[in-house]
Amino acid sequence: MAGTSSQAGTQLDVHRCRFVDYVPASITAIAVPPTPLPRVRSQSAPSNSAHKGATRFPPIAVGRGDGNIELYEWSGVGETAQASSQSWVLHKILYAPVPSKVDNLIWVLRDPNSLRPGQTPILDDLRLFSAGGGSELLEWNLESGTIARTLSSQGGSIWSVSANASSTLLALGCDDGSIRIVSIADGVLEHKRKFDRVKTRLLSLAWGPSRPPTPRKPVTGAADSDDEDDEDDEWTDSWIIAGCADSTIRKWDFTSGRVLDRMVVDRQRGERTLVWAVAVLGDGTMVSGDSLGYVRFWDAQTCTQMQSYRLHGADVLCLAVGPEGRSIYSAGVDQKICQFSRVQVASGNTTSSRWIHSSSQRYHVHDVRALATWPMFIPLPPSVSLPPTTGRIISPLLFSGGLDISLNIKPCMVPLEHGDTVKVHNPLKTNPATSFENSWQARRTFHVRGLVHVARTARLLMLLRDKSVSVWRLTRLQNGTVEPDEIGLRTMLEDPDAEQGGWNKVLDMQLNVLTNLCCGAISDDGQWLAAADMYETKLFRLQHKGENIKPRRVKNLTSELLPHVASGSEDEVSTGATAMAFSPDSSKLVLGTSLSSYTLVIDLANAHDDLDNIRVLRRFEHHRMRDVILQPVSQAPRQLNGVHTDAVAMDVDEPSSSEMKSDAIAATSYEAHIRRISLITFSPDGQWLATSDIDRRVHVYNMDSIQHQCTLPSFESPVVALAFDPARTHHLVIVLATNRIRVFDVEVRTFPPSARAVCERAAPQLAKLRETVVGATFTRARHEPGTPAPGLVLWAYDWFCQIKLDAEAPAPVPSKRKKRGRDGDVADEVAPALSEDKELLALGTAAQQQGPKGKPLVINTQYRPLLFLGFMGDGDMVVVERPYVDILASLPPAYSKHKYGAS
Repeated sequence: MAGTSSQAGTQLDVHRCRFVDYVPASITAIAVPPTPLPRVRSQSAPSNSAHKGATRFPPIAVGRGDGNIELYEWSGVGETAQASSQSWVLHKILYAPVPSKVDNLIWVLRDPNSLRPGQTPILDDLRLFSAGGGSELLEWNLESGTIARTLSSQGGSIWSVSANASSTLLALGCDDGSIRIVSIADGVLEHKRKFDRVKTRLLSLAWGPSRPPTPRKPVTGAADSDDEDDEDDEWTDSWIIAGCADSTIRKWDFTSGRVLDRMVVDRQRGERTLVWAVAVLGDGTMVSGDSLGYVRFWDAQTCTQMQSYRLHGADVLCLAVGPEGRSIYSAGVDQKICQFSRVQVASGNTTSSRWIHSSSQRYHVHDVRALATWPMFIPLPPSVSLPPTTGRIISPLLFSGGLDISLNIKPCMVPLEHGDTVKVHNPLKTNPATSFENSWQARRTFHVRGLVHVARTARLLMLLRDKSVSVWRLTRLQNGTVEPDEIGLRTMLEDPDAEQGGWNKVLDMQLNVLTNLCCGAISDDGQWLAAADMYETKLFRLQHKGENIKPRRVKNLTSELLPHVASGSEDEVSTGATAMAFSPDSSKLVLGTSLSSYTLVIDLANAHDDLDNIRVLRRFEHHRMRDVILQPVSQAPRQLNGVHTDAVAMDVDEPSSSEMKSDAIAATSYEAHIRRISLITFSPDGQWLATSDIDRRVHVYNMDSIQHQCTLPSFESPVVALAFDPARTHHLVIVLATNRIRVFDVEVRTFPPSARAVCERAAPQLAKLRETVVGATFTRARHEPGTPAPGLVLWAYDWFCQIKLDAEAPAPVPSKRKKRGRDGDVADEVAPALSEDKELLALGTAAQQQGPKGKPLVINTQYRPLLFLGFMGDGDMVVVERPYVDILASLPPAYSKHKYGAS
């Protein structure tokens, strides 16, 4: 490390690694949850306490080409519940069996009667189904992240899946030309009936408008009137249309299962046209997109073509209907997304509606495979009126994705029909505009957390793919450095093909796995490597022979782990893991098990010579606990029913109400409540271990005594990164999905006021960044007395910055805001002052650090897109980039049509 004082800027040798050949999977499906149908009679849904505090934005499911399904949740909370720069952030990944893919993805309501009409469902209210080109329909267990049930189509490959508006039936379009109706009401999954077969594949499906229940006069004195009302309040399905592979669209009657009509699309040079997408509007109008690039509108009564537009240069692969039913969006191979709007046209004394092409946008660079809108459109007949929207009006959103791997989100508000002028808010905070034509899209990149790991001492770099692991050795260059650039960074590995070398691949392993790999780790000394899928963890001892590495598998690991993960119930037993980490001295491996959410501490100290000499030191169950009861430490019992509480008491020093719940301790119920462990990290001295799960809970353990130390109060948004400060190894840094930072002292169980003030100064600038933090690390793993304290480095997909947590906290400045204290008194709220930039230093020169006043830190965007940012034991910074052009170069050529000079 090129050492200089903090006044002269921090200079670092940077290993800029672009040789990591990771190719993320493309997006093949996007699903947005439906909302309950309106109730014809005045019936109130039962209140659900789980919805208290929930946002109005639903979870989003994204299917990938490798079979994985990503679940996203809204990051905004409190004041940002209605708008957030980070919008949706990754909640969890459902890892797919090997091999598989996702072509169709469907959300349905678990119990529609438990929700109010128009209420946004949360994850517990939903069921998720998928199909991937085979003959099996999969239902996913959203808690464990595994497949709950499968159902054979009995008709060959499943080409299309669609759910009815009531969330009671699924329609499967099969390879044999028949529609299978599957019942999913009341939690079942079983075949119900089959429609008449046609001699072609059914590429796409859409349900017609549901018929509302017929109101009937109330009957007094009837004992069973409630049961009859429930039956009469059911919506009935009318018909289904299917886009076929023989240039036709067919319409089936739901009651009889017979074909009602057959609509024919154009052919070109005698070849069959494929109808890839169909949709139905509330008035019965049908919309289709085909392989000729046409978007066609069909009359509901006569099934004749009303209008057609050929705006796409190639296949139209997907359609989406706007939430209000007055806009249509089409996309496909030519990367363009077209918007169609319904307008009223006057002709004499009459007016009629007509569809026009209103806008086109091209912000994708490859095929667009999936479109979805929020709120999800439900085709309701014109006779059914929805309740008026109350409160703040939020712009609807359009989700799109395809071969260019990124999920794009764009506002798509259309003008109101009656010309009303209302203020509409953009929840993405991209720009004030909310129309599809004028708004800016937000982009959610592919998942990068946990893909790359480094062995600090051994100077090894590990890449985790779906089914394989690769390891490179980074060597120090003798003459490969250049002078420090304008931000104090000396790039060492600029060109992956440089003659002087600097890296070489030393290991490439193909693993035999049941699902795609979930997590991996490599020890700092380079002696151990571990990788896990959902069902098995594999541990390898790495033998270094010259420049090469030979792995030896620890074969008895599974048998050692099985007694500690078996729960005695009928639940599936698995030794897989969703998070893992080696201790700094490489003597321990900690696993967060996949299906049971145990934290297992494995001793490796005696296994260097004898690979069979490994044992589980301790099993912690804190991430399986359902409820957390908080009370003052002074009142905390030391025993519960005569059993020691295992040091779960926690003293919190005056936390603000916006940060967490009241101070306390945690006494928990021991009913199993599986929540996936997402993060595990050690302190640099190996004394402390911190773990976090997707329920925003953080637990800290003392590794000297192998005991639970404390439980942090639940945070207001998901935890995305954990790191211990090398200068104060008992200080734990927690980074949230909103890019806010918390620092917690695990020894005294308090939030240090000085660190809190520094973090609050950085909060406004970090909160404006669109990309959520992926990782947190420190510039050095060890802190030597008399040297400047290492700085905290936060990094995301396209930026990183440094924050010095040891900066002197500014003097508190009373603000005009008031808040009520816990004892009922109204006190002034102390707000941190924005003073000189010397407290928050980015990786840059003194001139930059003295930049514009009021700018507390400098965001560095020199390196992007980032797969990893970390530091070696000698202080060298490792930056792993995966240039977007390299990813695109690995894909099939994109559609391109020369407009000028074509022969």
